[in-house]
Amino acid sequence: MYGSQYMYVADKSGPYSKAEALAHARSRGLMMPSDPSDVVMGDAGFSRVVEVEAPTGDVVTQLPPVYNEEEQRWYQAWDSRDYTQQEREDIFTSARNSRLLDLSNLLTSTMSAGMAFQFADDRVEIMGLSAATLFFLNDSYTYFKGLPATGEYDPIYTVVKPQDGNDFTASKEDVVKLYEELMDFRKRVVYAAVQLREQILAVTGTDVSQLPMLPVTLEPATPAPVPYGEPTEPPQE
Repeated sequence: MYGSQYMYVADKSGPYSKAEALAHARSRGLMMPSDPSDVVMGDAGFSRVVEVEAPTGDVVTQLPPVYNEEEQRWYQAWDSRDYTQQEREDIFTSARNSRLLDLSNLLTSTMSAGMAFQFADDRVEIMGLSAATLFFLNDSYTYFKGLPATGEYDPIYTVVKPQDGNDFTASKEDVVKLYEELMDFRKRVVYAAVQLREQILAVTGTDVSQLPMLPVTLEPATPAPVPYGEPTEPPQE
C-alpha cells in the first residue's frame, strides 16, 4: 500500500515520497532546495500525483498511481471490496474472544477492588478478595464458628489485612461477619459475570456491534442466585 506521502512519479517510475524524489534529483547533480514546490519538482522531472478520494468499502487498498495519457497526469488509484464471509466470521470470533477476555479481567479487578465493610467499632475498611485474605479468613471463620456462643461481646481478636495493607485487629464476631459478607459479595459478582458471559455467547451471526458492552466495574447481582455455601467458581472459557 502506498501512503499519501508517495505522491511523485518520474518517467513512469515510482511512486516516490518527496524525500526520495529529492534524493533522486540530487543524485543526478541537480541543486534542489530543502522544500521545493511542485513546480520545482516538475522541472526536475517529478510529476505530482493528483489525489483521488478513497472509495468506501471494508478493505480499501491504495494502488500504484495510474497515468492518464490524454491529460498527461498521474492519478491516485484505489481498490476496494467487502469482507468475505470467512473474514466476517473471523473478525466476529476474534471480537467475541476479546470481549470474553476483557470480562475475565473485569471480574479479577472487581474482586481485587473488593467491598467496604463496617466493623463493630464503626471502622470502615475496603476489603479485597485476594487469595491470601480469603485463605486466612476461611481458617479464622472455621475456628471462630466452632467456639461456643457466650451471649456477650467476645474479646477474642485476630489480625486482618485490608486492601491498603495495614494490619489491624478484629473481634470474633467481626471476622465471622466479614467472611460471610465477602463470600456473598464474591458469589454475586461472579453471578453478574456469568450473566454477561451468557449474553456474549448468545450472540450469533457476524455483527460485532451486537456484542454487549462491558461496564467499568461489575455490579454484584442481587438477589444472590444461590444460598450461602461454597463459592461459585469464576467463569472459564
